[in-house]
Formats: sequence, C-alpha cells, structure tokens
Amino acid sequence: MSSSFKKLYFSLTTEALSFAKTPSSKKSALIKLANIRAAEKVEEKNFGSSHVMQVIYTDDAGRPQTAYLQCKCVNELNQWLSVLRKVSINNTGLLGSYHPGIFCGDKWSCCHQKEKTGQGCDKTRSRVTLQEWNDPLDHDLEAQLIYRHLLGVEAMLWERHRELSGGAEAGTVPTSPGKVPEDSLARLLRVLQDLREAHSSSPAGSPPSEPNCLLELQT
Repeated sequence: MSSSFKKLYFSLTTEALSFAKTPSSKKSALIKLANIRAAEKVEEKNFGSSHVMQVIYTDDAGRPQTAYLQCKCVNELNQWLSVLRKVSINNTGLLGSYHPGIFCGDKWSCCHQKEKTGQGCDKTRSRVTLQEWNDPLDHDLEAQLIYRHLLGVEAMLWERHRELSGGAEAGTVPTSPGKVPEDSLARLLRVLQDLREAHSSSPAGSPPSEPNCLLELQT
C-alpha cells in the first residue's frame, strides 16, 4: 500500500499548503487554504496505515479534489489535521459530511455508494482541533491568520460599532477618549486600522512560513 505514496516536503503559509520533491525545489504544487473544504482521517483498511488523512478541496476551476497524506505517526497526523482545520475554519463551503474510505472501482469502500460525488456517509469534524500541543505555526504566522480573519469580518464590526455609537459614520473611530472611556470594539477597530497602515507601509515580502515538514502524498 505504502508504495503508492511519494515523499514530498510540505510547507504551510498564510495562503496555501504547498509541496515539492525537495525543500529547495522551485517547482511546487499547492492547495489554497481558502479552497479547503475538509481535513479528515482515512480508514486504516484502505492504505494499511492508521496515519493517513485526506484534504478535500476545490481546484481553480471549482472542481472537487482530494489529496491523501500519509503521516509518520499518530501525533503528526493529529497535528496536521488540527492546524489545517484551524486555518480553514472560516472558509465558505465547508463540507458537513465526507467519505472516510476511498472510491475504488465503481463504489466507495466505506459505504459502497456508487455515486462518486454523492453525499458523504460520515460527518466532518471541522471544529475539532487539539487544545494542548505545540502548534507548528510560529507567532508571526498566527498573527497573520488573526489579522486576515479580522479583515474578513471588518464590515460587520463597523456596522456593530455604528449601532452602538448611535449612528456614527462607518469607518470613523473617535480620536480622543473624552470623558467616556473608549469601548472595546472601538479599540479593536483602532488596532485594525493601525495594522492596515503598518502593512501598507512595510515593504512587500513573502509571507512567513513554518519549517518544512516531510509527509507523504499519494499521486
């Protein structure tokens, strides 16, 4: 079973999960984090290993794809499942169900369903992540993910701030606290403005990435 896997080096950034034959390879493929629909385990009977996971995603043409990754041990498996679920938790189109087996011949090995694109037979666990472990993401990358999430909900935050401030113009945060202490939402919006200014004034560079991790990918 394991002979169907190829050793590849994986690297996770704020934008994508990329993989290549060597850490320094210029030719690499990637899975955009925004396109991930689920990250789940695969039944042991399919590949003869209990350390295989699947990343279900859509390609640039919107077609569903699945990448099977074989990890070295159960700890590595759980860490990758957790981190991929964390970075994709706010994606649109997350799946509510999936197939823990593989499509072999003319049916799924898990439920024997013959429709390859049919609804999954088991529920996904997109919100199940590890709570106590050494997150492979470094602090810079974690901050970037939080910043990206805040940008995604910024319009909603401004609308809420406008409601609480009695119809103040959206995008305007008081510059002086006056006698009334600045509320926590206004402080958050001010921090977000400062972060945007810092990003726009800093020289463009490649996003921070975590150290390369060796996994195995079925092709």
